[in-house]
Amino acid sequence: MTYIEHAPKAPLSAFIQRMWYCSGQQPAHRVERVMPSGAPALVIALERDWLTALKGPRLDVAERGAASLLVAPRMAFEVVATADFAGLAGVQFQPWGLRAFFPGTAEIARCGHADLEALWGADARRLRERLRNLPSANEVFAEMERAFLRRLQPFPQARPMAAAVHSLQADRSPHAVWRASSLAECTQRHLHRLFLSHLGLSPKQYHRVRRFRHALDVASQRTEIDWADLALSCGYSDQSHFVREFRVFSGINPSAYFTRRGAWTGHLPLDPARIESPCEE
Repeated sequence: MTYIEHAPKAPLSAFIQRMWYCSGQQPAHRVERVMPSGAPALVIALERDWLTALKGPRLDVAERGAASLLVAPRMAFEVVATADFAGLAGVQFQPWGLRAFFPGTAEIARCGHADLEALWGADARRLRERLRNLPSANEVFAEMERAFLRRLQPFPQARPMAAAVHSLQADRSPHAVWRASSLAECTQRHLHRLFLSHLGLSPKQYHRVRRFRHALDVASQRTEIDWADLALSCGYSDQSHFVREFRVFSGINPSAYFTRRGAWTGHLPLDPARIESPCEE
């Protein structure tokens, strides 16, 4: 399995955190649980003409979904089919970044996802076809940069959103939202509206997700974990608070997660008994 990341330069870097490319043989496990990150993302299928949508009460039925999908930040994990990993390209935006390329950000945040083709029309189809015919990850990244540069439209709310996001990422105290609104030079009510329209999450919800991801990152770098110490160092009131929040976002307790975790931080391999795959043509 090949996985490569690319950080675009300015002016795209103000709105895009990274681009990524994935290809190779499907892992032994059929599905993965992906933890929330607090950032919007775009996923583009390269190997097949669809992304797998897992349905059913046990997520054991696979259906064909959109070929290119925008996903808004979530408060819970998502389950994805590893068969798609055979060929994917993607973008992880800055938390405020969608608006620079997609004017209908509020609707995307409200619905939770959107088909890129419904937003960009034929341009989305042509972009995916060009990406599929490129022989290297670097050429894929260059083509995606050109596509997003053509669509780039900076907007005035980016500055207060960026100030608030950076503050919330660094401040894990109970007063983080108040301090973020102060740095963004707006009221807490206005900041709340900005976050809901751009992310679909409130500032408090975003802060909780980022605190969880920070704890994941810190714990992933340790060979032995003192859970009580980790909880306090990451801004939780105690170990019980940390465990409750961890289960909210991951659906599993911390010790079980780190026993079963995958190669990528925030990914948990799963092995359901059976998945009915989309029919091949």
